[in-house]
Amino acid sequence: MEKRIVFTGGGTGGHIYPGIATARALKNSVKDLSVLFMGTRRGLEAQLVPQEGFEISFISARGLSSHPIRAIAALMSVSLGLMQSLKVMMTFKPHLVVGTGGYVSGPVAIAAYFAGVPVIIFEQNIIPGKTTRFISRLAQKVCVSFNETERFLPRGKVVVTGNPVREVILTRSRDEGRAVLSIAPERLCILITGASQGARSINEGIINALPSWKDKKWTIIHLTGEKNFEQVKSRTDAIIQGEVVDYRCLGFLRNMEDAYAACDLAVCRAGATTLAEITARGIPSVLIPYPYSAEAHQEKNAAWLQQNGASVMIPDAEVGERLSAVITTLADDEAALGAMAEKCRALGRPDALKDIVKVILENW
Repeated sequence: MEKRIVFTGGGTGGHIYPGIATARALKNSVKDLSVLFMGTRRGLEAQLVPQEGFEISFISARGLSSHPIRAIAALMSVSLGLMQSLKVMMTFKPHLVVGTGGYVSGPVAIAAYFAGVPVIIFEQNIIPGKTTRFISRLAQKVCVSFNETERFLPRGKVVVTGNPVREVILTRSRDEGRAVLSIAPERLCILITGASQGARSINEGIINALPSWKDKKWTIIHLTGEKNFEQVKSRTDAIIQGEVVDYRCLGFLRNMEDAYAACDLAVCRAGATTLAEITARGIPSVLIPYPYSAEAHQEKNAAWLQQNGASVMIPDAEVGERLSAVITTLADDEAALGAMAEKCRALGRPDALKDIVKVILENW
């Protein structure tokens, strides 16, 4: 008998990649399965989902706002999205809806509830977002990444699974990653990324630090974000051409599994998916939380890793004055990196994807 499942979530890669990872795992374990994603045309899902070979249906959705005019526009958008979602429930007739985060999950989960379709949602951050808190009342189960999250959600619905990570990120070996990226075995490799859109503060911090790193026998993979790439590359080319450091400026890297496998230190934002990936691989990190994340959830995520000895957290406002020194100190201390890697690995949940698939199979 055919099973049909809807995944909904979007806006950022952190809400989309967990759904894609779970959909792939289900495809491998369920013989006759139809998968449909639901998202908006404005979100990153409009690009990523078709690239991964899945069908997507677009609906209207917008985040709620305290500004009166924007609030009215958001309510109208969500109302339209709810009608569109109900139509999908009637035509696609899913056996289950899985919400992976972002405001687009709201109207889809509400439509599923009205249509009598079970709902499972993911909450990747320590502090649940407003959408998660609302639709958790309608859900059968809420899969969370942190034990601390349980106190914010309805009792009896929470399952601590961790955040699903694509299998290839877990299985890629260091030697394989370095071979693909042409990195010599003896070189220390630093991965720097500001998430899918890039981060101006991190980019500026690295540009300012490069002159002091010119003689370092490091490989630096710097993912600037595509919109920032040309500007950053033109400035960094003038600094490091012909120098010892192997600095690579890239707008975007599709095969992140190779970068994770190859690197010894990651410098990144503190989104939940990024943290799930680096803890699953045991990568020491310098975390720079996005300062405008809802309810400061990235800061709380990063603080958790720092308290457990797996990371050093730098507030975004302090990047300019601290980033260069922190990276240099860590990169030059092999013992410290080793200890951080061990503590980071202990926090990881590499079986999260298997545990989430189990929850899904038990609830449709």
